[in-house]
Amino acid sequence: MTHTPISRDFQERLAAAGSALTLSPGAVLFEADAPADSVFLVTRGQLRTYQATANDNRLVEVLGEGQWLGATALAGLSSRGFRAVAVELSSVIRIETDHFLHELSQDARLLAEVLRDLACRLDQANETASMLAYVDSESRLVHTLLRLSYSAAARESGDAVTVQITHHELAQAIGVARETVSLALTQLRQQNVVRTGRSQVHFDRKVLAGFKKSELVPLA
Repeated sequence: MTHTPISRDFQERLAAAGSALTLSPGAVLFEADAPADSVFLVTRGQLRTYQATANDNRLVEVLGEGQWLGATALAGLSSRGFRAVAVELSSVIRIETDHFLHELSQDARLLAEVLRDLACRLDQANETASMLAYVDSESRLVHTLLRLSYSAAARESGDAVTVQITHHELAQAIGVARETVSLALTQLRQQNVVRTGRSQVHFDRKVLAGFKKSELVPLA
């Protein structure tokens, strides 16, 4: 499941109500302890959000053009709870929380659009929590690659998909050591299910989705 961009007319209204920011690659939009006082709309580029854990940061979302972040502000929380980083040259619109809520109150269709997106995020969060608790690391890797293939991290060419992501970020996303991800990708590559490059994983969605876990050697 992935988050669909919000409608163009709503994007234009938000742009008029907010202020534009440009982020260079690697720039931090906000840290986890920053005040949750606004919502951001991505108008260009790609942002990734990370949740702090005991030993590292876990990759949570990959956001691209037309997608928004800042649900903690809508929830009335005092801080963000996660950090957001630009992966490439990116542009965002910052909208004060009250202005964002006002725009939603003016159009029931747009309100429904945001509620639907929030429901999808909640469903994905529940699915991820269940997966981290009950699903083995190999299956988590396959599931995560398929999910990322519908995000801003992916580029499509015919039936092929290229996901721009490092082994470290994949390890963050599925809660295992980097070495575990590298070994699993090696096995998938040997089975001609994926191809890997520098910070890239190439695959056919149908082939990866149909790959049987039993074909992988269990990882320690």
